[in-house]
Amino acid sequence: MQKPWGWAKRSVPTILHHFQRAGGRFACRSDSSIYYRLIMQGISKALLSKQYIDSLVDSPSHEALVTVAGYIWAAAPERDLPTYGLELPLFVFCEALTWFSQSIRSGVWTYYEATPTRRQEAMKASLAIVQAGPIIERYAFGMIYWRDFEAMTELDQWLGETDDQNTSWLAELLNSHRDLLKQLLC
Repeated sequence: MQKPWGWAKRSVPTILHHFQRAGGRFACRSDSSIYYRLIMQGISKALLSKQYIDSLVDSPSHEALVTVAGYIWAAAPERDLPTYGLELPLFVFCEALTWFSQSIRSGVWTYYEATPTRRQEAMKASLAIVQAGPIIERYAFGMIYWRDFEAMTELDQWLGETDDQNTSWLAELLNSHRDLLKQLLC
């Protein structure tokens, strides 16, 4: 059995060959975690076609949204910035997906506990710029009251009740900024 880090000794052309043979995906998570960033940084534009990006954006599935977010995060130009140097709609898409997903999975307070204040402030400002409606208010509420159990129970409930609407909003946000996505990834 090959060790998860077994590809570390392989050349980039060999890695690309395996990546392309797998349809642009690695067969196992361990290979993906090791080489995903290597391939996405500097070579992603050669591997991701506009048609592939369109198929992901046009897909109504949560899995497609997560896949797109992974590509965006991997291609983020400035990891030291609160917005990772991404165009604001793409940053909002990724950060909102993280907020929604982590909140549903582990409770909303875990997102606020783990997310640096500078990124939270950038997210709040960016939500206003993309005109996120009630999501701005809820996000800002969480920033203030994340240590208050009762307040977070209310926010957790809202996130659970609006999960489908939030997912639709994410898909619409991505669709309306498809060109920015293609500029970054294709």
